[in-house]
Amino acid sequence: MALLLLFALAFSWVGALIGLSVRNAEAANTAGFIWLFPLTFASNAFVPLAALPDWLEALTRYSPVTVTVEALRGLFLGQG
Repeated sequence: MALLLLFALAFSWVGALIGLSVRNAEAANTAGFIWLFPLTFASNAFVPLAALPDWLEALTRYSPVTVTVEALRGLFLGQG
């Protein structure tokens, strides 16, 4: 649980930095999704790495979301 909380805290600080650097709430919402959306969907959270095309697998393997998802799966399922 601590790993999940630390990851959420790190993402929250990135969101806070974006929110403080734009003028209004709509811009903060848009800017937040611009970096979060591809980072989340280019991970192994929804699809196994083996099912991805080679170019996307290489990119996804080093995503911080992929590393966190693999660590949490291993810890919650008792594989780590």
